[in-house]
Amino acid sequence: MYSHGIVAVLILSGALSGLGQSASAQAPTVRDERCANMRRQLELALSHSVDVQNNEDVTRLRAHAIQLCSAGKQAQGLRALSEALGIVEQKQAGR
Repeated sequence: MYSHGIVAVLILSGALSGLGQSASAQAPTVRDERCANMRRQLELALSHSVDVQNNEDVTRLRAHAIQLCSAGKQAQGLRALSEALGIVEQKQAGR
């Protein structure tokens, strides 16, 4: 009678420990967070600068950066986001 309860607890604890491992494997990395933060920073800068929103270079760099960050190439994505943000800041300073 007790052996079935112990087996059930062991099976359940093994299943739960497997769930914890898969959840931690999918946790965002520091670079993922940096991509998200820099993307938000770019979006904020674009929202304050109507004349830059349709800039082809910024649009291209933003799309490329999102693709790179999503593909696990965060360092390259961060560079593209940084370049796009630099263009926006230059345009804002030139107004």
